[in-house]
Amino acid sequence: GDGIEGAVIAAGGDVLLAGRVGDDANLFGGQVTLDALVAGDALTVAGNLLLEGPIKGNLRAVGGRIVVHNKVDGNAAIIGGRIDVRDGAQIMGKATMAGGKLYVAGKFDRTLKAAAREIVIAGQIAGDVRLTAKEITVLPSARIGGDLIYRSPEAIRIHDNAKIAGDVTFVQSDLMGEGEGGMFALVGGFHLMTVLGLVLVAAVLVLVFPRLFPAIDRRL
Repeated sequence: GDGIEGAVIAAGGDVLLAGRVGDDANLFGGQVTLDALVAGDALTVAGNLLLEGPIKGNLRAVGGRIVVHNKVDGNAAIIGGRIDVRDGAQIMGKATMAGGKLYVAGKFDRTLKAAAREIVIAGQIAGDVRLTAKEITVLPSARIGGDLIYRSPEAIRIHDNAKIAGDVTFVQSDLMGEGEGGMFALVGGFHLMTVLGLVLVAAVLVLVFPRLFPAIDRRL
């Protein structure tokens, strides 16, 4: 319940951030839980990531398993092995996602762009949806306010109860073919950003705690 007026940078095996953060939150760890109100942007890199607290700015998340159960007022860029956007989640800005398996419920107030091996759409997207995947499923609960444009090796089956206000455009394409380069370039850019960020964090730790790392080396 305590508040932090400035920004937070935290790294560890298990990281839990609750309460309130008055600026940006940057979290790195094996297991990261963000359950705080973040007034600025959030950058999270984790093996397992749970997002529950509201984020007033933009969200950038990289992880193995990512569960989104919060509200993001800004844009969201998410890359993970498995991404679950649960019921109750809301992304008010543009959403861009890439990963292995993607399950999309919740509410999206603008557009959604996603690339993955498998994509399941079950939520409400107010704008256009652009998908690139080997397998795509649009469930009966899906509501798309704009166009649905998808690239896949074969046409997808859209359940009869799903509602799509705009046009549905199928572009037959093998994965990693023409058109997917931009999405996977985004993945590479985030990996580069993550590596540079971790190098910066490590450099800061060496400067702040110069005696810590020789002690760790001797213990190992």
